[in-house]
Amino acid sequence: MATNNDWLGSEKKEEIISNLMFRTVSCGMESEIVIQVMNSLYPSVGDKKNLLKSALVRRCLKMIKLIEADNLKIHEVRFEDGHSALHYLAEVIYKGNDEPLSCEGNLKVLTLRIMDYLLESPEKNYQDNLGYTYLHGACMSGNVSAVNLLLSQGVDVNLDTYTCSPLHLAAQYRHAEVVEILLTHGANPNQRDAEESTPLHALARLCLCQCTDCEKFCDKRKPVDKLVQMLIDNGADIEARNCQGYTPLGLSVSRLDLELTRTFLKYGAKIDNLNENKIFNMTFTPLELKNYPLTLNIIEMTHLLKSAGYNLSLQARLRMIKYWMKIRGNDTDHLISDDTESSKIFNKDKIEKKIFFHDKYGFHLTQKAEGFLRQKCEELRNLNPSEYHRFFPREAINDLTAQVERTKNIMLSENVSLYQMCRMSYSNGYSLIKDQI
Repeated sequence: MATNNDWLGSEKKEEIISNLMFRTVSCGMESEIVIQVMNSLYPSVGDKKNLLKSALVRRCLKMIKLIEADNLKIHEVRFEDGHSALHYLAEVIYKGNDEPLSCEGNLKVLTLRIMDYLLESPEKNYQDNLGYTYLHGACMSGNVSAVNLLLSQGVDVNLDTYTCSPLHLAAQYRHAEVVEILLTHGANPNQRDAEESTPLHALARLCLCQCTDCEKFCDKRKPVDKLVQMLIDNGADIEARNCQGYTPLGLSVSRLDLELTRTFLKYGAKIDNLNENKIFNMTFTPLELKNYPLTLNIIEMTHLLKSAGYNLSLQARLRMIKYWMKIRGNDTDHLISDDTESSKIFNKDKIEKKIFFHDKYGFHLTQKAEGFLRQKCEELRNLNPSEYHRFFPREAINDLTAQVERTKNIMLSENVSLYQMCRMSYSNGYSLIKDQI
């Protein structure tokens, strides 16, 4: 029989105590009092490690500072999975799918702010159990001051403790200034990672933007021309192949990164080295499916390759159309964002825009997907009717119209444009194009 002390259960009590602690910090109570309460509720180092993890999840920099002031060596903490606090935050930025229990402000801004705090003046290049160091974190976040400080301490610029080098991360997140600093200090532009990829390959990897005007994700990509030029000028092999046989150009084509593909072609990447069997077969994450305009990119990539003199075989073109149908046809899974409490209104607005787009231009959706969207929108609208409004800025409408007009000029065959195909069912579109290729 449960006693008065254990009827809630240990996990529930921990959650209640944690919530009270964070509310106390948010109310601005004196630091000394909070630390006294913390020591009574979280007496052991293990307890404080759990509190630190909770502070990271909530993006509560005030609590992190208080925990550090209470003599927990936060830079040396390793969680049960071997991650350091810095590595945990870096994974959050990369995956883009972590939701805090409670925070005020932009999630990405708060995450990067805590990373900057950890990197402010490290005494050494701390390394966690997975080999991730503070130099890796500084290169990933683009913290120039921390990169310079760590290198001035004599840290090896070509660290091989982690799955990839610092230069790989700086290239992946397209921090041109950091890449330049690393190369100046002797970073190897051909260093291989766990997949035998080089920093040029890393340019094609998933890189969630770090702009501060969106909560989680946008499809903006930083310019790559300067990055590619710097790497090649320092001896990077533009035809290097990774363990899957991709050259940097091949990977950028498969990742449907148009700008990067154009840049590689500009700097002499050999289009003849493309492996046709690897084109149009990349698997994208749900996050990418929701946010990148992949269906349009498939068509534009095909036109880009054709303009560069690459002739897709009949088999490759059929595979392209099937790939286009596969990505575009997965409507229900990727048309809406995650349904979390903190983003319900944001999601409702996004769904309204998708419905507006469908109604105005008649682009095809399966009946199941359309019904799903309309039902979801109605549910979200009923949660807070006072915040419902169907208003789209004129600039957004003009931009949308311009994008639609572009599809009318992209011809998939002599008689069928991308616009026409987008209005067809998937099976009808495939049958029509297949007969005309």
